[in-house]
This record gives sequence, C-alpha cells and structure tokens, in this order.
Amino acid sequence: MTEQVKLEVGKQYKTRGGWRCVVVDVDEFDNFVVWHKPKNKLHGVFDSIEQEHQKNGKAIGGLVSGCDRDIISEWVEPKTYEVWVGLGEHGCPYASTDRDTLHSYGARKIAIKKITITEGEFDE
Repeated sequence: MTEQVKLEVGKQYKTRGGWRCVVVDVDEFDNFVVWHKPKNKLHGVFDSIEQEHQKNGKAIGGLVSGCDRDIISEWVEPKTYEVWVGLGEHGCPYASTDRDTLHSYGARKIAIKKITITEGEFDE
C-alpha cells in the first residue's frame, strides 16, 4: 500500500485484486475481519470470502507480498455506461454508445440490445 488506509468496521474498501470488501468485525487479536466480494464468479464458487487483515490492510495468510486480497484504498463506485450491442453478418459482435452506429456496422435490428456495463468489467 502506498498510503495507509485506516480500516473501520462497516466501511467498504478495494483490494489489490479489484474486489470490493467490507470490514465486519475486529477480533480478539485486533485483526480486522473482512468479507471480500469477488469481481465475478470465476474467482470461486462462493459469493464472498472471509479473511483477517492487519491494521495496515495486509491480508493475513497471504502467500506472497502484494496479495490480491490486501486492502489498498477506500471503495469508490465504478462508473457505468449504457452501450448498444449487436450482431452483424456471420455473427460478428459490435458495440457502440450510439444505436444508429451499429446499423452502419451492419448489425441487424433483430440482434441489437442496450446493456449497462461497469468500468473495468471486461479488463480481465
């Protein structure tokens, strides 16, 4: 962590791996009990993972320095965008913030849909 984050029960934070987590308790050893919310189900079969953290945000039991579960900052809601997606000839996918642009790409009207994506959702 470049700047130390002050952990508080009930607050949400971001981990090095990009997960949202919340501090739910402080145990008898003054370690912070944190619930991690994976970015997607590909990280595991569980909706959330419990882990203890030191006061500096370092995950206890992390195998290496720079563990994906280390807390690096307070959580900031990511931006969301509305995007039109469609299929062109031969099943080629297209995306644009403007529906009419999809038609110019050759996307068919029957296969056009508006979706909302979150910033960083497709970074992996």
